[in-house]
Amino acid sequence: MELLDEPLAMKAYLEQCERLRDQFWYSRHLQMVELHVHLLHPDLWKSLDEHVRLFLQEVRSAAEGSRAGGEEARSQASSDSSTSDSESDEDSDAEDALPAKRGPSFDRKRFSSQLHQDVSRVLGGELGVEH
Repeated sequence: MELLDEPLAMKAYLEQCERLRDQFWYSRHLQMVELHVHLLHPDLWKSLDEHVRLFLQEVRSAAEGSRAGGEEARSQASSDSSTSDSESDEDSDAEDALPAKRGPSFDRKRFSSQLHQDVSRVLGGELGVEH
């Protein structure tokens, strides 16, 4: 991250990432760069073009959806292993057994997003940083 502490370099990097968006398979580093910009360079964040900010939002949303999908799959696998293998259950019963799709679970009065809540938790609880 130190290589990107210069705001102009960070802006150029993010614009290049947006142009090459189809080549990103692992987006965790982009999420970290976005967090870095939010925390350390808020003026840079405000100066980014709208399409770059939307790109970063799409990356974050896709990652959150991927994590939620993984949790649902684990939950489904768990419920599948605890039920019998008989085919006598009706389709509606199987649908009722699926976990309900939940929206983001964060305190909307204190935080702007799930990411904001997670960062606050890590800063305060894990690192002891007052913020």
